[in-house]
Amino acid sequence: MSFDNFLKDFDHALHSDYRVECFKEKYGHEKREKPKEIPKEKLKTSYKKREVPDIFSSCEMVIDLPDDHPAKVYLLNRDLPKQHLKMFWYVEKFYKWASGNSDKFDPEMVSDLKDHPRIVFPWYSEDKTLFGYQARSLGEEKPKYYTVFLESEEKFPKIFGMDRVDRSKPVLVVEGGLDSLFLPNCVAVGDANLSAVSDTIDKESLILISDNEPRNLEILKIYQKNIKNGFRVFIPPDNYEWKDINDAIIKGNMSRKDVLDVIGKNIYHGLSATLRFNKWKKMKI
Repeated sequence: MSFDNFLKDFDHALHSDYRVECFKEKYGHEKREKPKEIPKEKLKTSYKKREVPDIFSSCEMVIDLPDDHPAKVYLLNRDLPKQHLKMFWYVEKFYKWASGNSDKFDPEMVSDLKDHPRIVFPWYSEDKTLFGYQARSLGEEKPKYYTVFLESEEKFPKIFGMDRVDRSKPVLVVEGGLDSLFLPNCVAVGDANLSAVSDTIDKESLILISDNEPRNLEILKIYQKNIKNGFRVFIPPDNYEWKDINDAIIKGNMSRKDVLDVIGKNIYHGLSATLRFNKWKKMKI
C-alpha cells in the first residue's frame, strides 16, 4: 500500500494537506494567506462538553486550568493535539479522590500514603460508558501511572480509545494512552500485549505498533509471537531511534504526518516481517 493511500484511509484532513504539499513540491510553492488567529478565549470554550460522570464532579478539566498550571504545562509540553486537552482531568488529592470511587484504594490503606496531584484520563467503552481511568503523576511519585477499572473486566475490553475508533478503517494499536492520541484511529492497551485487541477488533484491521526496543527481550518475544500469528506489525527503519510515538514527536521534532509516513512505509506481514525482524533485533531470543 502506498503512503498516499495509507494516509487517506486514516485521516482525510491530513491526507488533503499531504496532497497539497506534494503538488507544491512538484509544481512550485504558491503564496497563501496566513490563517487568522483564533482568540484564546474561543480556543478555551470552543469544544463540546461531554456529560460529566459523577466521579469527576469534584475535579477540574485541564483545558480550563490556567496556562501556567503544572498539569496543563505537562500536557502542552508533550505536544499533545489541543483538541484532546478536553478529555483530561486534574485531581489535587488523588488518593482521597480515588478511595471514593474504587476499591483499589481503601481509605485506611491510603491514609498512610502521602497524597499528591495527578492528571486523570478516562477510559470509555465503544458505547461511551465510563469503565475506568488512568492517573499520571506530575512529580516523582511511584508508580508513574495507576490504571483503575470501575466495572468488571469481562464486561468491557481493557482498551483505551474504543469510543473514538472507526472499525471500517485500519486500526493502529500502541501501548500508551497518550501515544494513541497523536495518531488517527488509534487505540492503546496500557501494556506490551497489543495483540489482545484482536479479541475485540477484527485481526485483519489491526496494525500493531510496539515500542522501538530492539534490545528488550520481552518486546522481541512479543514481536516474534505476533508475526508468527499473522499480525501486521510496524518494524522501525534502521535510522529511526525513537522509543515511542511521543518520543518521536518531542525529541525527533516529527509531525503527525511524518510519523504516519514512517509507519506507512514500514508495515510488515508474514515472511517479509520475519526477515525484517531478524535484521532489526539487536539480541538473540
